[in-house]
Amino acid sequence: MKTKTHIAKLLSAVVAMCASVACVNVDGYESEQPSLVGFQSVVGLEESESRADGVVYPTDIPFSASAYALPNDYHWDRSKANAVEYFSGVKVEYNPTLGAWVGNPAQFWPHTYWLTFFAHSPWGDNNGNQITNITIDTATDATIVTGWDTSAEATKGIDLMIAEVGEGQKNRFHENTLGGVPTVFRHTLSRVQVIAGLASEYVVGGRTYNITLQRVELRQIFTRGNYSSATSRWDAQSQPKTITLYDYRNEGTEGVVLDVSANQVGEPTLVLPQVHQVGQEGTQAEMYVEWHDSYSGAVESATINLRQKFTNSYWGRGNHYTYYLTWDKGATSFIEFDKPVISADWISGGDFVLEIE
Repeated sequence: MKTKTHIAKLLSAVVAMCASVACVNVDGYESEQPSLVGFQSVVGLEESESRADGVVYPTDIPFSASAYALPNDYHWDRSKANAVEYFSGVKVEYNPTLGAWVGNPAQFWPHTYWLTFFAHSPWGDNNGNQITNITIDTATDATIVTGWDTSAEATKGIDLMIAEVGEGQKNRFHENTLGGVPTVFRHTLSRVQVIAGLASEYVVGGRTYNITLQRVELRQIFTRGNYSSATSRWDAQSQPKTITLYDYRNEGTEGVVLDVSANQVGEPTLVLPQVHQVGQEGTQAEMYVEWHDSYSGAVESATINLRQKFTNSYWGRGNHYTYYLTWDKGATSFIEFDKPVISADWISGGDFVLEIE
């Protein structure tokens, strides 16, 4: 068996040759019709590895792909320590002419080497720059995210997804990859949304009044952390901040006038998965709600300590949470934190009830 040093030198030499000679495969042989590396991309459910159980990956969002090479008599799980980087951080874009996802620049299959793939989405940040704080740890088949900030302008609102390395990404060869490398992305963040309405018409003395929702905030929420796909965990969480889910002052209106139907308030917001903080006022995780009551003519508000209200209060990775805010003037007002109607790629976060007295 070849030594690790010998393999590294051999592959380094041929990869360097590929960089200097057009259409040369990794083993150094010319190819009149080199085989493009393509990808089948999908956003998958947490519970399943099946491509059929996911939803179509959006064709307008390039993702990043890396590949590591081993000779074809080696197997990734046994010999990954000997693998050599074949390409790294390549921008993969949808080519409508080919009807396929391919690298930019294009990447080609080697003749006699197996490739194992890693991928994350998106390739770039909100400014169009390549995301550089994501690395690969081949020893654990892990994609490592360092210092991801959900509040920074460059990364705020980005749906960070990682294709965890399953059998479909390992030991791929150009002759058995018809249709491309299966790449199943999964969400690494959580998502929250607000739905608001009245339990019944707000009628007092025969006259109808309004509840106008003006602001919803999540306070003392961690916005920065590190993630590893090997453990599926976010660690080193820091930078607790206020996250505004809705503020009428940003919308140029007086707020959302509620009725008995379900009104979406603002857009779904991406947040860092976390256990909600406990502590003294000003350091605990809270939800703050503010509204105008036309009967009293006053702006009213409520603040709920999430950890005091719920046992094991947290947001899980890949989960979607909907806050159903319901005002019932004929009984105790309450906010219900309940299962949402969700898209196929997010899973429900559970059922909770909040009361505003």
